[in-house]
Amino acid sequence: MMDKITSSLDRRSTNNPGWGFIIFTMIAGFMLTAIPLPEWLETWRPSWIALLIFYWGTMSPEKVGVVFGFVAGIFLDVFNGGTLGEQALALSMVSLVSTTYSKRFRIYPPFQQSLFVCLIFLIYVFFIRKIQNFDAPFVDGFTPFGEALSSALLWPWFSLVLNEASRRFSL
Repeated sequence: MMDKITSSLDRRSTNNPGWGFIIFTMIAGFMLTAIPLPEWLETWRPSWIALLIFYWGTMSPEKVGVVFGFVAGIFLDVFNGGTLGEQALALSMVSLVSTTYSKRFRIYPPFQQSLFVCLIFLIYVFFIRKIQNFDAPFVDGFTPFGEALSSALLWPWFSLVLNEASRRFSL
């Protein structure tokens, strides 16, 4: 009887990614955020950290929650040199949405997932832009739409690569 319980626990732990892999992907996300892009391509830069927070919040909500999003946001605030707490608040909201709707989100096909990611990231980008420049018009150019659209278009491949890496290395 005890062997059955321990073997089922062992199988369950191999399906969940470890903290090492989650931290590794977050470091890779910060590296991708730091890559300089030409000015014309800057409006299309995906929100790498928000994508990772959203992915890990939906795929492993018991490990990556609101506190993890808040801490990653503090690191992103320090990394960007912005006002301390703006990214932390926005990423904790993204994390809250992803952990709340994680079971429902996983059953949808990739196209519908991309639409949901686009909506969440539009709210995320508008929220950040409003905090950074409170007196600016609500929509100032194409910048928020480009960032959210590129993140949504990247989502199916992004989740496919991370799912395959988790499966292949049995993390």
